[in-house]
Amino acid sequence: MNGGHQNATAAIDPGVDRAHPAGTESGRRLSVLLGVRGLLAVAFGVLVLVWPGITLLALTFVFAAYVLVDGIALISSGVGARGGRRWSYVLAGVVGVIAGVAAALWPGVTLLVLVWWAGAWAVVTGVLEIAAALRGEGSSRWLMALVGALSIVAGLFILIWPGLGALALATLLGIYALAAGVSLLWAAWQVRRTPVVPVGP
Repeated sequence: MNGGHQNATAAIDPGVDRAHPAGTESGRRLSVLLGVRGLLAVAFGVLVLVWPGITLLALTFVFAAYVLVDGIALISSGVGARGGRRWSYVLAGVVGVIAGVAAALWPGVTLLVLVWWAGAWAVVTGVLEIAAALRGEGSSRWLMALVGALSIVAGLFILIWPGLGALALATLLGIYALAAGVSLLWAAWQVRRTPVVPVGP
């Protein structure tokens, strides 16, 4: 019966995410996770952009905290997802957790290593997020694909110009995080505002 309600809603509004319809526990959970990731990304972006003369050590720790928490949120999203998206989100989250833990445990990392680290993390995470978005349904998947594309662009830019200084790296990561954060917050809003309208018995 519940499945019939969801299918009827999807027929009315093709933008409904059938795997996580709003108004259900899974829909609310997805919206919260997207919102947390969005707020975290915006906070990270603002922090590194307004921190004048941020040091390499500070950037390393801030980056580690950001990708670690974001990775945990991605894993949580994967656990609640269905189909092929589940593994894409989980793998992206695992990559983030590994990158975050490694950066936190290696505070004396050189700038070049951090650049390669950040670039590789951004590209791999972006590819996996796009893969998850393409397997999903609903209007929010295009926003998730946009987040993945932004991640890939930022990562490639970092990898192509490994001679970036700490301030330039922080600026690039900050701009990426702000853009991704806004997209994630909008995706969270889209998921939350799409109602499930029961039709029929």
